[in-house]
Amino acid sequence: MSISGSDIPRAPRRPPDGLHWKTQPLMAHVGGKAYAWLDDEITSQDQACIAAHHTGPALLRRIDPQLGLLEGDFAAPRAFAAVADADAAAATGDEEMPSRPMAWRIS
Repeated sequence: MSISGSDIPRAPRRPPDGLHWKTQPLMAHVGGKAYAWLDDEITSQDQACIAAHHTGPALLRRIDPQLGLLEGDFAAPRAFAAVADADAAAATGDEEMPSRPMAWRIS
């Protein structure tokens, strides 16, 4: 599943709690499913909110707006998706042993 910025309602500015305006709509949209979010405005407040309220694995990766997307920015979601897929397979019994749960992280 992919979400573009146009799928999420725009907010006029950052809420007073310091969260990015996309944080809560993204969590609502994905429910408890695994997701990766790459953005140039992700903060530690977003990470803390997602860690506290999102029940599935999530990869938050801040992109440097001066550099744009680099190779690592493509590799990190690929690696994350592979682990998330393995975890989903384990949860449905398609694997003998479940893999270790993903840690919340911001790269």
